[in-house]
Amino acid sequence: MESGFLVSAYEEADYRARLDTAEHFYVAIKGKDVLGFLLAYTSDQVQRDEWLNRRIKTTLGDFLVIKQVCVARNAARSGIGSMLYYHLLEKWTESPVIAAVVNHPPAQ
Repeated sequence: MESGFLVSAYEEADYRARLDTAEHFYVAIKGKDVLGFLLAYTSDQVQRDEWLNRRIKTTLGDFLVIKQVCVARNAARSGIGSMLYYHLLEKWTESPVIAAVVNHPPAQ
Protein backbone atom coordinates (compact mmCIF):
# COMPACT_ATOMS: atom_id res chain seq x y z
CA MET A 1 0.00 0.00 0.00
CA GLU A 2 3.01 2.29 0.29
CA SER A 3 3.38 2.61 -3.48
CA GLY A 4 -0.19 2.02 -4.57
CA PHE A 5 -3.64 1.29 -3.23
CA LEU A 6 -5.87 -1.65 -2.48
CA VAL A 7 -9.62 -1.30 -2.12
CA SER A 8 -9.89 -4.15 0.37
CA ALA A 9 -8.22 -3.46 3.68
CA TYR A 10 -6.58 -6.88 3.80
CA GLU A 11 -3.72 -7.56 6.14
CA GLU A 12 -1.03 -10.15 5.41
CA ALA A 13 -2.98 -12.74 7.43
CA ASP A 14 -6.06 -12.11 5.26
CA TYR A 15 -4.07 -12.77 2.08
CA ARG A 16 -2.58 -15.93 3.56
CA ALA A 17 -6.07 -17.19 4.46
CA ARG A 18 -7.36 -16.37 0.97
CA LEU A 19 -4.43 -18.19 -0.62
CA ASP A 20 -5.48 -21.34 1.18
CA THR A 21 -8.91 -21.31 -0.49
CA ALA A 22 -8.64 -19.20 -3.67
CA GLU A 23 -8.84 -21.29 -6.80
CA HIS A 24 -7.06 -18.56 -8.76
CA PHE A 25 -4.14 -16.44 -7.60
CA TYR A 26 -1.88 -15.22 -10.38
CA VAL A 27 1.21 -13.07 -9.95
CA ALA A 28 2.99 -11.06 -12.66
CA ILE A 29 6.74 -11.06 -11.99
CA LYS A 30 9.62 -9.48 -13.87
CA GLY A 31 12.97 -10.58 -12.56
CA LYS A 32 12.62 -10.32 -8.78
CA ASP A 33 9.91 -7.62 -8.92
CA VAL A 34 6.24 -8.36 -8.34
CA LEU A 35 4.37 -6.21 -10.86
CA GLY A 36 0.84 -7.24 -9.96
CA PHE A 37 -1.52 -9.98 -8.90
CA LEU A 38 -5.07 -11.19 -9.37
CA LEU A 39 -7.11 -13.04 -6.75
CA ALA A 40 -10.30 -14.84 -7.79
CA TYR A 41 -12.51 -17.62 -6.47
CA THR A 42 -15.79 -19.35 -7.23
CA SER A 43 -19.07 -18.38 -5.68
CA ASP A 44 -18.79 -21.49 -3.50
CA GLN A 45 -15.94 -19.74 -1.67
CA VAL A 46 -17.81 -16.47 -1.03
CA GLN A 47 -17.29 -15.43 2.58
CA ARG A 48 -20.07 -14.74 5.05
CA ASP A 49 -19.36 -10.98 5.07
CA GLU A 50 -19.69 -10.74 1.26
CA TRP A 51 -23.43 -10.07 1.33
CA LEU A 52 -23.57 -8.65 -2.19
CA ASN A 53 -21.81 -11.65 -3.72
CA ARG A 54 -24.16 -13.98 -1.85
CA ARG A 55 -27.12 -12.00 -3.22
CA ILE A 56 -25.70 -12.15 -6.75
CA LYS A 57 -25.42 -15.94 -6.43
CA THR A 58 -29.13 -16.24 -5.65
CA THR A 59 -29.88 -14.33 -8.86
CA LEU A 60 -27.09 -15.41 -11.19
CA GLY A 61 -26.22 -18.87 -9.93
CA ASP A 62 -22.60 -20.00 -9.89
CA PHE A 63 -19.91 -17.52 -10.92
CA LEU A 64 -16.26 -16.66 -10.52
CA VAL A 65 -15.55 -13.45 -8.63
CA ILE A 66 -12.40 -11.48 -9.28
CA LYS A 67 -11.89 -10.24 -5.76
CA GLN A 68 -8.79 -8.16 -6.25
CA VAL A 69 -6.41 -7.02 -8.94
CA CYS A 70 -3.39 -4.96 -8.00
CA VAL A 71 -0.65 -3.49 -10.18
CA ALA A 72 2.47 -1.82 -8.80
CA ARG A 73 2.45 1.92 -9.33
CA ASN A 74 5.65 1.79 -11.41
CA ALA A 75 4.02 -0.79 -13.70
CA ALA A 76 0.70 1.06 -14.10
CA ARG A 77 -0.67 1.52 -17.62
CA SER A 78 1.70 -1.10 -19.01
CA GLY A 79 -0.89 -3.83 -19.63
CA ILE A 80 -0.14 -5.93 -16.53
CA GLY A 81 -3.72 -5.75 -15.23
CA SER A 82 -5.12 -6.64 -18.65
CA MET A 83 -2.67 -9.52 -18.95
CA LEU A 84 -3.85 -10.91 -15.60
CA TYR A 85 -7.52 -10.57 -16.60
CA TYR A 86 -6.93 -12.25 -19.98
CA HIS A 87 -4.98 -15.08 -18.36
CA LEU A 88 -7.84 -15.81 -15.99
CA LEU A 89 -10.49 -15.54 -18.71
CA GLU A 90 -8.57 -18.00 -20.91
CA LYS A 91 -8.51 -20.54 -18.07
CA TRP A 92 -12.06 -20.06 -16.76
CA THR A 93 -15.02 -20.97 -18.98
CA GLU A 94 -17.31 -22.76 -16.52
CA SER A 95 -19.53 -19.88 -15.40
CA PRO A 96 -19.89 -16.08 -15.62
CA VAL A 97 -17.10 -13.91 -14.23
CA ILE A 98 -17.87 -10.83 -12.14
CA ALA A 99 -15.57 -8.07 -10.93
CA ALA A 100 -15.73 -4.56 -9.57
CA VAL A 101 -13.58 -1.99 -11.31
CA VAL A 102 -12.12 0.94 -9.40
CA ASN A 103 -10.41 3.59 -11.52
CA HIS A 104 -9.14 5.81 -8.73
CA PRO A 105 -7.95 5.08 -5.20
CA PRO A 106 -10.23 6.05 -2.35
CA ALA A 107 -9.61 9.48 -0.82
CA GLN A 108 -7.12 9.29 2.00
